[in-house]
Amino acid sequence: MAVKELLLNTLEELGDEEFRKFKWCLQQPDILEGSSAIPKSHLDKADRQETVDKMVQNHNQGSVEVMKTMLKKINRNDLVEKLSIISTGAQDVVQQPKCLQTIRRDQTRLQSNLQSSFRCVQEGWTLKKDEKGLDDVYAELHVTIGEDTHISRQPWQMDLTSGTPAEPGISHILTHPSGKKNVRTVLTTGVAGIGKTFLVHKFVLDWAEKRDSEDVDLVFPLTFASLNALRGEPCGFAELIHRCVPETVHMQQEVLNNIFTTLQTSGNSNFDRSEYKVLFVLDGLDQSRLQLDFTAKEKLAIDVTESTSVDVLLTNLIRGNLLPSARLWITTQPAAANQIPPECVDMVTEVRGFTDPQKEQYFRKRFRDEERASRIISHLKTSQSLHIMCHIPVVCWITATVLKDLLETRGGGAAAQDPD
Repeated sequence: MAVKELLLNTLEELGDEEFRKFKWCLQQPDILEGSSAIPKSHLDKADRQETVDKMVQNHNQGSVEVMKTMLKKINRNDLVEKLSIISTGAQDVVQQPKCLQTIRRDQTRLQSNLQSSFRCVQEGWTLKKDEKGLDDVYAELHVTIGEDTHISRQPWQMDLTSGTPAEPGISHILTHPSGKKNVRTVLTTGVAGIGKTFLVHKFVLDWAEKRDSEDVDLVFPLTFASLNALRGEPCGFAELIHRCVPETVHMQQEVLNNIFTTLQTSGNSNFDRSEYKVLFVLDGLDQSRLQLDFTAKEKLAIDVTESTSVDVLLTNLIRGNLLPSARLWITTQPAAANQIPPECVDMVTEVRGFTDPQKEQYFRKRFRDEERASRIISHLKTSQSLHIMCHIPVVCWITATVLKDLLETRGGGAAAQDPD
């Protein structure tokens, strides 16, 4: 009997009031130590089948143990005993890993640390420390699927009407439109200043705050700038994560090694069927100074616990020799995209910047005063060339900075006080 069928059969033995109490227990963070609660909004209108789906999505291999704990809370020990007998004999019920509770605790701590690191951002290239809340300044970007990885576009050559638009929501950037293809590696291209890093930051923050991609257990955001600092230094994969993702400082190396070894030795290359759903974000391939050699025909035997060069680790991770069921998201400027062989990429997306409505959305978020935002948008439309160039977010930032100063000068400063 499959896990979902086992859980559903158990829930169908509950009365309506018992089922309501069962869902209430699933929402309480203090009932399951080391496991995350399911948000109330996900369960309010969920029927029994939908509740099972949410349990498996949230608790993965620990769903059966979670079910037992919840049943005890609503005084249905008879079902606990029955469930124990059936699950012990079921050949395809995946037992809870010994370190599951540790991993859930680490996931919660990692999300908390990433929230602190990614909640605020600094726009543009100014050296002045002027951080703003990411959600306060982030505007949706136009992203398409299926762009040729080896086309180097210039900013003024952008055609926002071509390509297949990705579905709304950042998580869809990592999902094939057909929903059928197993996507392991996604390569996202875009010219300088187009918003690739902002897109990455928004994705990480949404995951950390449990607003999106709740099926992902662990997200490790790395930059090639940080990886460059390890060039020439041998290290194991867990050490690499600790050094390049400071938010993982709380995760014991033994736990990381256990996760990576499990993925490496499972023989599984499908993310959706992976025991641990891990996503590596590699931002800024165009900044890479590593020697990524994909010409070697033989597959190198990699032990994730042994030290080797960062170049070899990254090359084998991208080739799929290392952690084949983990998902990779790589961002780059188009000119550097050809560093990754096409056979190593399952899907390509391209950040095209802002459409005309998204430009207005940016300025209205940047200047919360409606009158000021409208004046700037109207001014922008009087210059065709500037209006076109403002599909690049960094040009929008430059324009907003200049026009803000101009309006303050003409308005005497106090009369045009910046609402930010």
